[in-house]
Amino acid sequence: MSYLSQRNKVSTANATTTPLNAGVSYTGTWEDVSLYDSITAACLTDQNGTMQIQFSADGSTVHSSLSFTLTANTNEVHRIVVTRRYLRVIVNNTSAVNQTSLTLQCLLGEQTQLTSSINSTIQSDADASVVRPLDFNLLLSEGLYQNRSIVIKDGFNDDIDTGSVPEDITNEGGTYAGFPTGAVEAGELVVSGADTGTVYYFYLAASTDTDYTFGSKAITGAGTYALGHNVWRCNFMYFIASSATATNVGTITMRNTVTTTNVFCVIPIGYGQTYCSAYTVPAGSSVYIDRVTGSLRGSTSGSLDGAFYYRDSTSGGHRLRFPFELQYGSLYFDDMDYLVKVPAGVDIIPRITTASANNLQAKISYRIVKVIG
Repeated sequence: MSYLSQRNKVSTANATTTPLNAGVSYTGTWEDVSLYDSITAACLTDQNGTMQIQFSADGSTVHSSLSFTLTANTNEVHRIVVTRRYLRVIVNNTSAVNQTSLTLQCLLGEQTQLTSSINSTIQSDADASVVRPLDFNLLLSEGLYQNRSIVIKDGFNDDIDTGSVPEDITNEGGTYAGFPTGAVEAGELVVSGADTGTVYYFYLAASTDTDYTFGSKAITGAGTYALGHNVWRCNFMYFIASSATATNVGTITMRNTVTTTNVFCVIPIGYGQTYCSAYTVPAGSSVYIDRVTGSLRGSTSGSLDGAFYYRDSTSGGHRLRFPFELQYGSLYFDDMDYLVKVPAGVDIIPRITTASANNLQAKISYRIVKVIG
């Protein structure tokens, strides 16, 4: 047998021209197709039904099966890449009427992709090239870009004065206290009002954690609630009240149990979640800041100067990076042409360094792309 004849062969083990009665099936014979790159199965019948193309590694067990719908008097043609050694085809007459015509044929060989005329009716299960739009932002949002994800951080500070700077963009106000440098301690929640429900939060228990852990704690009114684990970093939490229409009536604070000045984040009354723009890069990852937006309110002529506070939790060194300015009546937006890389273990938060007036309100939102490895 020549090479060419091995590469292009009409299967006799999976072919028939014998019409099937209503509800009856034709089952082909397992055939060794390991010499071929692909098979093309074509079926035409005058009754509705199905066609199954099955593959097996041992010629006995069905390890994969592709099922296609047969529409009466419509050519059903499919090209399939050979994925296992053995192949067989099954045709089912699923209608209540006997077939008067049936043609099933399989070609074994090295076929190219199927084509169709531009004005043809395309069946819903027709062969198609599987493509995915390579939109970077969409891939990240859908979780389809391996080892990469998007993190959105936003925060506000409702009262910045000329004499109070520097202040960070966090709803607690003042300079953010959630980057402790001492020994890791247990965490706790402090609830000031009669809130009943569940607090959910994302935290790093230690500097060696490679990702934030999702935690929760049930609360039943004012009091202090031990979390039962250490908290090294936490910058976001939210509250779901037992009553579906309620939000928090008191503040809910997460802090360390011993060093209570280590306040990680606070849910303000009525907000249901924190607005703290702090972030710490987990071990084994790096992040890239690629978009920053901000706004200012409180004075028609006020302005704020700021930058990203940047602190290496290992070396302890800190600096201000990526300066920005907020003006009243305008929206600050920077879609960076270059990405600012922040390595593992670094604490960041937007910080206001200069205020032109008192009682200014600042909001900052920034997007970071997290890369593992």
